[in-house]
Amino acid sequence: MNKVKANLLAAAGIFMVMGTAHAGFGERAWSFKPGETVIVDYTHSFEHTGSEYACTSFTPSKVSFSIKYEEPYGLKPEFLLKADPSAKITHDKARHTYYVKQAQSLDFGFPYGGKYYVTNTTGTTVRGHYCDTGVWG
Repeated sequence: MNKVKANLLAAAGIFMVMGTAHAGFGERAWSFKPGETVIVDYTHSFEHTGSEYACTSFTPSKVSFSIKYEEPYGLKPEFLLKADPSAKITHDKARHTYYVKQAQSLDFGFPYGGKYYVTNTTGTTVRGHYCDTGVWG
């Protein structure tokens, strides 16, 4: 019994360290280095659900990202992409990429079935504040 408890405590410690060191999307904050890409892959998700990530403010105050998506099995995944009214969002359908420029807040929802590449194009490290995550789809 003590060995099981020790293994559980060790696993919990590893998950805590991984959670604080993970770049990209977090439950309460985001952290992206310049040019860093985070891959969100739901092509083989056994739960058949996606995820949603949102932040209401950033450092620097305005950020830019590109979101490239892959169309699995010829389907066009419709994902959630919202930003404050001052942000500029463009969609290059030929490249399967959305571009978000000068956003002060962002909300991404990635549905099951797609693979998404989120890249910080701001040119500096981005920190997201007052963030939240959840199940989407």
